[in-house]
Amino acid sequence: MRERASPIPKSIIFRVVGQISDSHDPNGCWAYRNRARETSINFPLTHDKTVQKMSGADFVSAVFFYCAFEARIKFIFSKGKKMEWLTAMKKSIDFMEAHLLDDISADDVAAEIFMSPFYFQRGFKILTEMTPSEYIRNRRLYLAALDVLGGKEKVIDIALKYRYETPESFTRAFTRFHGVSPVQLKNSPEQLHVFLPLKITISITGGNKMEKLDFTVSPMFGFKVIGFERIFSMENSYDEIPKFWNELCEKYFSNVYSGKKDLNPQEQAIKDNCIGEYGVCIDDIGGGKFRYLVAGKYCGGKVPDGLKLFEFPDLEWAKFKCVGPMPKALQSVNTKIFKEWLPGNPDYEMAGGFSIEWYDCERGSMTDEDYRSAIWIPVKRK
Repeated sequence: MRERASPIPKSIIFRVVGQISDSHDPNGCWAYRNRARETSINFPLTHDKTVQKMSGADFVSAVFFYCAFEARIKFIFSKGKKMEWLTAMKKSIDFMEAHLLDDISADDVAAEIFMSPFYFQRGFKILTEMTPSEYIRNRRLYLAALDVLGGKEKVIDIALKYRYETPESFTRAFTRFHGVSPVQLKNSPEQLHVFLPLKITISITGGNKMEKLDFTVSPMFGFKVIGFERIFSMENSYDEIPKFWNELCEKYFSNVYSGKKDLNPQEQAIKDNCIGEYGVCIDDIGGGKFRYLVAGKYCGGKVPDGLKLFEFPDLEWAKFKCVGPMPKALQSVNTKIFKEWLPGNPDYEMAGGFSIEWYDCERGSMTDEDYRSAIWIPVKRK
């Protein structure tokens, strides 16, 4: 008679006790620490007798295989489905290319790659020197020009095809991009402005003299900031935010730092909370826009009209130090973060839709060669 198999268990709890490696030395030999760890593993098996047939080596191999498999599954189905930075950027381009004829925005692309719209748009602009919206617009206008030269469609149909509401708006955009109107392009095809799909690749540069980012990663308790707030578009924020600072300097900061005695409530708040120490970006609006605060750490008291509070939760922050005159020094560090630090980073990924620019309000001028500033980005371990 055939032996009846015992019931298949849902899982078997293995308790593994032993020396577990923490590090790997330069010579390729495992460096074991003199302490044992105890680990419980839920190991699903096809049959409970499988355990009895395993040799010691097979057992260890099976356990580590399962651990790797379980870790991979947890990564795939983890909340947010985070992607490695360059993979996300490449996928964003693929998504835009596949939907050039659809009504899509930068928010739609960010959602496709499970990333904050703010960090996606900022990183994309740093990597490509254009915003996602500019990329979509330029690709559409290039493809529209090919359709014009093909001669099979009317201009009004091409305009609607590439998401322009009227032939007039299409012609204006077309002329700005190509330097000639659709009708003129037919007679002068050499005027075609070629704009092919972007390809993101990894390049290896530098050597012993390569300048490294100076940063620390540390946890911080939640804290509040107080400041002047304005909403900006990712399209023009690089130009408009400095104007916002200049406007506040003329209206408030000049009085505070000139030693004026009779300060109004806003100026007193600047003095009490060191407003101007932080530039805070907050991505919680959508639609290609974000909030920006010229701020300081809130020390309590009444919040005057025209100022806003924002509270950061407990977070781990990567703080990138910067030394040099503004804005060039800070822009250089920001570019390195998105081009060198984030791509392929084995330890950290971004967490939270905000970032902080820190400025030294106590020592030196922003034009000094040794002026200190920093960029703070909330992160979490992978």
